[in-house]
Amino acid sequence: MSPSKPAVITIGKFVGGEAPNVIPGEVVMEGTIRSLDKELLDYMVNRVNEIVVSTATMFRGSAELIELSSVPPLTNDTPLAHEITSYMKDLLGEQAVIQFEQGGMGSEDFASYAYHVPSVYLLLGAGTEQENPTVIAHIPQGAGSKSPQPRALGFRQHTGQRPTCGPGRNHMV
Repeated sequence: MSPSKPAVITIGKFVGGEAPNVIPGEVVMEGTIRSLDKELLDYMVNRVNEIVVSTATMFRGSAELIELSSVPPLTNDTPLAHEITSYMKDLLGEQAVIQFEQGGMGSEDFASYAYHVPSVYLLLGAGTEQENPTVIAHIPQGAGSKSPQPRALGFRQHTGQRPTCGPGRNHMV
């Protein structure tokens, strides 16, 4: 794997056994495998499966990698992203817009649409001017902040009047 391509493997849940002094008969590990590159993501899933199975076999056990859900890497259409964020800057101001050129590694169903329709995935801040306007609602710092809904509605109204944001172009707010 190239060190210049982002890739993350997270084992966030590890459950096994009932007692601290007894080796469990079964262990369940759950996590995520993420990358910005579809081919690299497929390689990683296959490689993790090989490692899981061969490690268990080495200790005379068995293991299975079960893919519970999967979405492709989230990628933004770069020209459309520049266009949409320029509208946002007109509406919200230059400092309120942070552009993610590459998309993101979040597990987001929207990524499936982006493989079929030119798309842009955006995050809108929920913070006030006195707070940090880039704070999003899904983190503790944004939990008490105002909803980003007024900004989203204003943005949809603003971009809906633009000729390039019609059918065949996809943006999610």
